[in-house]
Amino acid sequence: MKNVVITHTCRGFFRLLSDGGCGAWTVGYKPAKNIRYVVCSQNLSLKRKGKDWGEATHKHNEIIMIGKVSELVEVPTPEGEKTRYRFMFSEYCDSVKLADMWFGGQFSVNYFTQDDSRLSGIDFDNLDFKPMPTREELTKTVTLDEVKTIVCDHLNIKKENLIITI
Repeated sequence: MKNVVITHTCRGFFRLLSDGGCGAWTVGYKPAKNIRYVVCSQNLSLKRKGKDWGEATHKHNEIIMIGKVSELVEVPTPEGEKTRYRFMFSEYCDSVKLADMWFGGQFSVNYFTQDDSRLSGIDFDNLDFKPMPTREELTKTVTLDEVKTIVCDHLNIKKENLIITI
């Protein structure tokens, strides 16, 4: 049974955390409810056109994160549009660094089995998952020094190499 999807999303790392998961996808409920993992790859197509509503953070086709799915929820849509769903995450892993994780296709959600050879660089059973942050954790006030630490950890750079201009 297919239990992994790869999404090609315009949403960046912090937007995925804020949303609690990935997407507003027009997926079929039956196959999507069996998904255990979502591999989120960055889509920069809209950002290149000046529409960065998703707050992109990674290179085109690069893995942003892998989410462990807790539930599939319907998201609000305008009247007359197809039903859309979001894969909600209980945990995420942002330590998998694969640069070209999109296999093409017109639809931005593709279904796979966990052992599919195209996913051979990912050992789903041994990923270092972290709990998804709560809404309170995402909205707490932080100092500039704390922001530097978070950004440097995420980008894997030294603090002295980060310059923040206000």
